[in-house]
Amino acid sequence: MYVVKGLGDTALLSSGAAERMGLMEYHLNLTTSTPLPVMGETQQVTTDLIEEYKDVFLGLGNLRRVKVKLHVDPDAKSSMQKQRSISLPLKDKFDEILDKWEQMDIVEDVGDEPTE
Repeated sequence: MYVVKGLGDTALLSSGAAERMGLMEYHLNLTTSTPLPVMGETQQVTTDLIEEYKDVFLGLGNLRRVKVKLHVDPDAKSSMQKQRSISLPLKDKFDEILDKWEQMDIVEDVGDEPTE
C-alpha cells in the first residue's frame, strides 16, 4: 500500500489493488506453521512446547463464562472508528462469511443496538 506523506492515511492504492497487482502478499501459513520464539526462548523450545501441548493449540478455541480484566493506560487517547459500509456487490458474500463465522462460534449477533 502506498501512502501520501503529509496527507494522513490517504492511500494511492488500496490494499486489494496492491495485492491484485502482486505488490503485496499475505503469508498466513507462516504464522501458524512457524512459531516465533516466546519470552526469549529459542524457536525450537517454542516448537517443542507447542508439540507437547498440541491439544491446546488445535482449532479455534474460545473462552466462555470467564471474567477478564483489560488493563488500559488511563492516559491513552481514545478514538472511535466510523462504521464502514459494505458495497452492494459484496453484501451477499459478506453475509455468507458472517453466517459461517457465527456457525463456527467465532462471532455472535449482538442485535442492532450499539455495544460498548
